[in-house]
Amino acid sequence: MAEDAGKGYDEFTTHWNNLYKVVRNYPELFPERAIGLNRYKYVYILTTNRCFSSSWDGVSQMVPFADYVNHENVDTGFDCIDQFGISYDSYRESLN
Repeated sequence: MAEDAGKGYDEFTTHWNNLYKVVRNYPELFPERAIGLNRYKYVYILTTNRCFSSSWDGVSQMVPFADYVNHENVDTGFDCIDQFGISYDSYRESLN
């Protein structure tokens, strides 16, 4: 467990360092007082604890109402559809 925590922290700090390198190049959009490690931690924790995984690779979803639902920690599955109502999984299966 300690090894996983260390890897998670390394990933977190790598993402922060990469993001900070970019945003500090745009002070007119991101003033120095608006960016910082503590603010990044807050947003990171907020989003990672409230996002649902997706059937689309690399995509997470925030569903504000679902955050109010009290549920047990169980495996769940979600099917994502595009703007035309076509399931991503159905599309992916049709390619095979």
